Amino acid sequence: LLDKLFQQAQEQLSSRTSDASAYQGICKNLILEGLYALNEKKVAIRARKADYEVVRKSIEDATKEYKENVKKDVSVELDEKEPLPEDSAGGVSIVGGGGKIDINNTFDERLKLLESDALPSMRLTLFGENKNRRFHD
Repeated sequence: LLDKLFQQAQEQLSSRTSDASAYQGICKNLILEGLYALNEKKVAIRARKADYEVVRKSIEDATKEYKENVKKDVSVELDEKEPLPEDSAGGVSIVGGGGKIDINNTFDERLKLLESDALPSMRLTLFGENKNRRFHD
């Protein structure tokens, strides 16, 4: 049942990039999340070639908001040498630390994270609490 649910979600992800203004806001927030996590002076953003224009606008908005909130300048560039695969659902990947740190904020990766987080809660809902379990996260 969960596999079917996540398969349906995967199929709907790519349709979320069709509305450019909404997708730009999503990309801005994904970039901001990466900027806050990395807290570096220079980062690179990887995206699909089809999303370059939307991501460029998102980068401008995200750097402006980052500077207002953190009071630090950040240099963000779009990495056109290594784009994300065109068959991905969308989103961005934020690279810092001279290419050593990669925060994968693509839609596909976010769905995988939700899937792994959903399994324990579904197990609890379906089967109840395990009485033999000592520690709970």
